[in-house]
Amino acid sequence: MTETAFVFPSKQFFVDMLTRDLDIPDAIIELLDNCVDGALRTTKKRHAKEPYKGFWANIEFFDGKLIISDNCGGISRERAETGAFAMGKEDLEHDSHLPTFGMYGIGMKRAIFKMGCSARVISQTAESAFEVRIEKDWADNSEEWDWPLTPIDKPFNEPGTVIEIGDLHDYIQRQLFDFQDVFINQLLDLMATQYTLIIGKGFQITLGDKLVKRQPLTVLFNPRARKPGPRITPYIYKAETLDVKVRLVVGLLGPTPTDDELEEDMNWLSRGEDAGWTIICNDHVVVYADKTPLTGWGDKIVPHYQSQFSAIFGVVEFESLDSRKLPLTTTKRGIDPSSCVYYRHSAP
Repeated sequence: MTETAFVFPSKQFFVDMLTRDLDIPDAIIELLDNCVDGALRTTKKRHAKEPYKGFWANIEFFDGKLIISDNCGGISRERAETGAFAMGKEDLEHDSHLPTFGMYGIGMKRAIFKMGCSARVISQTAESAFEVRIEKDWADNSEEWDWPLTPIDKPFNEPGTVIEIGDLHDYIQRQLFDFQDVFINQLLDLMATQYTLIIGKGFQITLGDKLVKRQPLTVLFNPRARKPGPRITPYIYKAETLDVKVRLVVGLLGPTPTDDELEEDMNWLSRGEDAGWTIICNDHVVVYADKTPLTGWGDKIVPHYQSQFSAIFGVVEFESLDSRKLPLTTTKRGIDPSSCVYYRHSAP
């Protein structure tokens, strides 16, 4: 007779490990990622110049809760019942025709548990609407894993979703309410950078009453050298590896500074904040202005970044219909240098 060993995970261990490597801004960004993916599933003009035009998401901190709302199409009843709230992605074919950003099917749940102990999700599509509640004591019940899903009358003027996270953890409360101005400014800067392409393609993000303005990524087209002669043109490289499209552009933010200019003009140093390499995966900026060995600086024959390189700026874009093939870390806010796709195009 064969006996078995009990291997079912405890909820508390599962929740703790799920949220351990996620910081507060990234938890909020995870929820925003879901809004953008919803817009991508809903839009009928994906190949247009502004495929996200007309779609919006709003984040606010109110009455001791974090609330994020959008008009990005909502979650279908079928998807809610079969996978949207599951702790992991099983519906692998659902977005197989779209370059969405969700990888493992844990983003929304991980963000909720990072922020608080309870939540309410209200979602409406063109056909129907429902509500899912996560009660405060859910993690204390080791046997019941499912969350009740209740059909409701359509509450919104257009399809969309509202997520309310309550019973916030103490350290979250301090960040969101005691130091709100500082935190909001940090979050605005983060979203302006990470969503610069998406905002540029029409998506609107508001944080309370503040509109997020994009941080442009600009490589100068043919900046003229100081001496008479030909212009310096950006270098462009394209390839496809393991179903991932790669596009690289590297050029100059302006003329390279002379030694005297570096010593006399601090503007060169401030301009250098935007120098380095920026990496984009499916329209999301995941690394911005990197000047470390991650992007080759100081690796083998390449020198370490110094102020004399403050004019150099490069962008690498990865795009795939299967987001799991992108060279991302599990938090989706960094690059995995051991990824075959990344290594193949970054090795000297």
